[in-house]
Amino acid sequence: MVAGSHTTWVSPRGTFPTSSKKSRVTRGMSFSGEALPECGAHLDAAAGGERILSTTPTMDADLRALGEPDIVIASLSVWIQRREFPDATDYWDGNWLQAVARCSQRGATVCATGPILRTDEIREFCDQCASLQANLAGDAKLTCMEPYLRVELAGNARGQIAVTITLTPDHLVQRHEFRDQSDQSYLPLIVTACRRVLARFPVVGTDPSSTDPTQATSRNA
Repeated sequence: MVAGSHTTWVSPRGTFPTSSKKSRVTRGMSFSGEALPECGAHLDAAAGGERILSTTPTMDADLRALGEPDIVIASLSVWIQRREFPDATDYWDGNWLQAVARCSQRGATVCATGPILRTDEIREFCDQCASLQANLAGDAKLTCMEPYLRVELAGNARGQIAVTITLTPDHLVQRHEFRDQSDQSYLPLIVTACRRVLARFPVVGTDPSSTDPTQATSRNA
């Protein structure tokens, strides 16, 4: 079930200064109807050390250029592009990731691009998915510090997984919720995908609020 029936395109109006961790996802625009082009977006390098989100009338071609998504959860696809601050070595700045997220169901496609999630959030979600796979009960949540993306998986003893995906390019004026059904057989794929991302982009530093020594990691990528 989809909240609303429309396609959201990401607007080319946002910039992402690389010198500040306050970078934000660009605003989006909504269009009625189902016959519009697919949603896609990519980040281009621009003069002055900024990243500018660009879009085209054939935005599905932009997504194809990204290749296979790094993480697929039901109708959600996520491409991890790079670290937001490649030279940062501290926990807070070093773990931001530039990503493209796209969720599409009948009558609606939504995309968001930018520093929308962190490596430590992927690690926590991966651990929860592994636990859900082992126990066939409970839930797994991708809870992001930024308000653009959220995923909830709720399992039961029969191996069924209820999926709720919230995605928006502009949380101030839009809210898009997608609901889907999956099953336990997809959990190993999600866990493997998350671990591959973490192998490319290990968690940097240690959460200052954590007392768990196993959370201390060093960057090797």
